[in-house]
Amino acid sequence: GVVFALLPWKTAMKLLADGTPALIKVFAELAQQSAQQDADFFHYVLEHEQAIHEFAMRERRGDKIGARAVIEHLLDN
Repeated sequence: GVVFALLPWKTAMKLLADGTPALIKVFAELAQQSAQQDADFFHYVLEHEQAIHEFAMRERRGDKIGARAVIEHLLDN
């Protein structure tokens, strides 16, 4: 997280957009294959990674309001 704060915003958003799909895949598999008592946790982490990816994609398109809405939706749930 600290490294991202030191990077130019556009670079940080590109790295997030490019890096999160692999994490989304891993957490989707974990959510699907986990024991029932762990499923909620992995679903939350999956939603978190999906929100990060969507945030970065919207930021890269210049959609500041939409990007903020993605984060607010995650926090509300």
